[in-house]
Amino acid sequence: MKAFPVAPSASASDLRDLVTSAMSLLLPKAPISAFFFFSQEQRAKVKANNPEMSFAEVAKHLGKMWKEMPEEDKAPYHKTAAQDKDRYARDVQAYWEIHGERPPTPAQVKRAKEEDASDAVSKKKRRSAAKDPNRVKRPTTAFFFFSSAKRQEVKEAGPELKTTEVAVKLGQMWKDLSEEERRPYMDLADADRKRLDNQVR
Repeated sequence: MKAFPVAPSASASDLRDLVTSAMSLLLPKAPISAFFFFSQEQRAKVKANNPEMSFAEVAKHLGKMWKEMPEEDKAPYHKTAAQDKDRYARDVQAYWEIHGERPPTPAQVKRAKEEDASDAVSKKKRRSAAKDPNRVKRPTTAFFFFSSAKRQEVKEAGPELKTTEVAVKLGQMWKDLSEEERRPYMDLADADRKRLDNQVR
């Protein structure tokens, strides 16, 4: 099997930071409700007709409009919401194929960001855990192997790209790969998972 070595100019830590950035950028966007689509369409009109209204008052007015709207008039918004829900399901499946696990829910993402911003103790614990030689490592994902192999190529093709832009490009490249093209990286991920399983036993 062909090996995909990490580019000499990138440390393992740099690559993991890159992949983490890509993963966060590729998180499926939560589906939007019918009322939210309605609000997006009508908010500017309500504000234009009622410039004295505050943001909260506009929101309250939109809620009243939605509540009083006949069901047949709501149907187009419900249809759009259903389509967005299907889009979210497809994005979740794509995330699963890349990372081998379900993505965190929007509520979990929000909670994690709040904890990262305010909990200095958790950061200290993570640093301690990283130094623990007995800590069980997580298996490397197929996307990480792909990023390791392609990162330098992307940087050379676009030297002006920022780290986050490289991450986005790698994520898009991965999503565009066929199942056959992903197979070598998935095989590497399976082998790494088995190796870690054997270490734990």
